[in-house]
Amino acid sequence: LHLDADATAARFERIMALGQAFGSSSSTLYANTSAVMDADNWMRVFALNVLVGLADTYNNGLAHNIQLYVRPSDRKVLLFPWDQDHAFYYGPTASIYGAGSHRLAAIINLPINRRLYAGHLRHLCQTAFTNAFLDPVINHLNSPAVADKSQYAAPFRTYVTNRRNYVLSQLNSQFPAVPFAITTNAGADFTVEQ
Repeated sequence: LHLDADATAARFERIMALGQAFGSSSSTLYANTSAVMDADNWMRVFALNVLVGLADTYNNGLAHNIQLYVRPSDRKVLLFPWDQDHAFYYGPTASIYGAGSHRLAAIINLPINRRLYAGHLRHLCQTAFTNAFLDPVINHLNSPAVADKSQYAAPFRTYVTNRRNYVLSQLNSQFPAVPFAITTNAGADFTVEQ
C-alpha cells in the first residue's frame, strides 16, 4: 500500500485547520473558528446532544465520537450527530451547556455562538423536543411489535417533559425576552422620503 503524503494532507487540510482554530487564543478564537467551521451547524448539533442528555460525545463527557464533514461549496467543517447510544444519560437538570470539558465549551461561550446555541435549544424545545412530537415515537419503540420494553416508555416521556421544562426555564432566566417597541417618533406613525 502506497500513500501519497501530499494527497493525504490535502484531503485533511480543513480538519487540521479546524484543530488549529480550536487552539486559538481567546482574542482570535471567534475569527479563526468561524473561518473554518459552520458554527450554526455545530451549535444545533450540540444543542440536540445536550437536550437528550448524550454522554458519549465530544464536550459532553467523553472526548470522542464526533463525525466531521467538509462541505464542498465553502469548505466549512460540519458536525454530524454520531454515536447516540448514551442518550438520556444525564439528568433532566444537567447543564444546558453540557459538561464543557473540552475546547468547544469556550467556542460555545463566545457571545454570537451562545446566542445561536440558545436559539437552537429554544427552537428544538418548541418543535422536535416536545412530548407531542416524541411520545408517538416512544410509544412505537415501546410497542410489543418492536420489543417488550413497556417499563421504558414512561421514564422517557417524563424525561422529555422535565428536560424541556428545565432547559426553557434556564433560557428564560439567562436570555430574558425583550419586548419589542418602536420608539422613533414616540411610536406614532411617520413618513420619510425615499
